[in-house]
Amino acid sequence: MPRLVAVFLFTLFSFLFWLYFANYHSDISDWWTVNHIIESTPENEIITMSPTKLFIGLSAFILIGTLLSIIVMKRK
Repeated sequence: MPRLVAVFLFTLFSFLFWLYFANYHSDISDWWTVNHIIESTPENEIITMSPTKLFIGLSAFILIGTLLSIIVMKRK
């Protein structure tokens, strides 16, 4: 059971690490970003977090965590 907890914590902290860097330290041109331009005017750009990109990233981390937990359970 401690291995499954470790996999869960690893997946959770990896997701939070990705979310932080994808939101605050990425450009719009990066493929792993969650930022999305809503409106672009000559004076400024309105940039928000895209729910679609966030959902895709969350789904990917859930899938990775599930696969890792299956691998860990088979090694017991």
